[in-house]
Amino acid sequence: MDIQNYTKVNIEKVTVPPARGGFFQHFANRYWAVTKDDCIMFYKGENPQCNSNKSIVEHIGKEKQWFKEARLLEHVYIPVKVWFGEILYDLERII
Repeated sequence: MDIQNYTKVNIEKVTVPPARGGFFQHFANRYWAVTKDDCIMFYKGENPQCNSNKSIVEHIGKEKQWFKEARLLEHVYIPVKVWFGEILYDLERII
């Protein structure tokens, strides 16, 4: 899996409570795969690269060139949209 399959989101944009309306998924106390330029990653825009277990994130990231560290983030707010009853990440609102 190379970088083209991932969407980068700047940590600063998602670690503060949203100031605007809409729906958000709140991730609490998760270790995230963080890039060298302080972004978190989503595989194919749908799968957040995080886990409650730090060693799992480190194991997943160890072979990725973009991986810097597994970092514990207390709060991450990701916008979502509902599409025919399915909840989808709306990353366009924050990238």
